[in-house]
Amino acid sequence: MFLKPTAIVLLAFSIGMFLAPAAGAGTFNGTIHSRAEVVSMGGSFAYDTPDKSSTANMLTGSTTVVFPTDPSLGGAFTFQGMNEVNLGGTSCTFTGIFGQPETGVDSAWVGSTYAVDGPNGSIFEEGASGHGCYSVSTGQFTFTETDTIFQGTGSYSGATGSTTYTEAGITLGPPPGGLGAFEWIRRNGTITLNLP
Repeated sequence: MFLKPTAIVLLAFSIGMFLAPAAGAGTFNGTIHSRAEVVSMGGSFAYDTPDKSSTANMLTGSTTVVFPTDPSLGGAFTFQGMNEVNLGGTSCTFTGIFGQPETGVDSAWVGSTYAVDGPNGSIFEEGASGHGCYSVSTGQFTFTETDTIFQGTGSYSGATGSTTYTEAGITLGPPPGGLGAFEWIRRNGTITLNLP
């Protein structure tokens, strides 16, 4: 027969074996690599008052996230979100997605919101700032955005932090006789994840 303290220790150990391990508290830095498709209906929603110089988009994509110090936090993620960007009148230049020089007009972040779902939970982000360049003639663009992580579920419960990424893409459309546009985007950047 076990002594009472020994039985309590064995019971606690047995219960611990069946509980999923929680991610440790701390700050984790990683990288993100994404691909996304965008559908725009030409201002059907807006973070500010819609006007002719803004474009509002719905994004759907996939992301690979790598946290070198805790690989269990990373993996394959999917995301959905909305963003709005204003096109300005200042000339700018950038390198297009196929490596060619592009000339366009400046673009500025208006608002964005994203839900990112992974194998061990979800992360929720809100845009903080962004700027880029858009070629009206070719539809190619580049944009750098910083988002704030304000919450999470599962392993990311209580998460805060930020992501910063640069995207390159091309606008296709509108389809014949249609409104809005389609876009293809590639993103690369960094993530800082704070877990309580």
